[in-house]
Amino acid sequence: AAVVARDDDSVDDLLDALCENDTARALTALADATAQGRDPRGVGEQVLERLRNAFLAAMGVDLDHLTEGDRAAAADHAERLRAPAITRALEVLGTALVDMRQAPDPRIPLEVALVRITRAASDTSVDALLIRIDRLEQVVRDGTGGELLAPAEDPAASTGGGSPANEARSR
Repeated sequence: AAVVARDDDSVDDLLDALCENDTARALTALADATAQGRDPRGVGEQVLERLRNAFLAAMGVDLDHLTEGDRAAAADHAERLRAPAITRALEVLGTALVDMRQAPDPRIPLEVALVRITRAASDTSVDALLIRIDRLEQVVRDGTGGELLAPAEDPAASTGGGSPANEARSR
């Protein structure tokens, strides 16, 4: 039972990192999971399943087939990520899972997908730009502010002054 809890913890940590756009935390959670002997593809599939639940929750689909805890997690992720970001994450992860079949090291496509998901500000695809617009609209509606003016993925905005990659290496 302890192994299952650790597995769930690494996937939970990965999802929290995606919700917070924390690239270093997402990559660390994946590294921790694989260090515990988890298959990167299995981790990716679990994250994809949880994102799907969040997507369905965001779309108002009845999730009675899930446990109460899983329904609560899906609703939380749906609220924190919002539908456009969830849709993009599902697409990016789905592509990574397909690419993992051909990759010499299956961690790499998943790691690249996690970076793309958590660093939407550096992605100029139409989908990423739509997510950025959605976040801006949310800030305007909520009257929140500063977080979009200094995104966490912007190295100049980090409190340590270093890049997220350097911060991850120092841990």
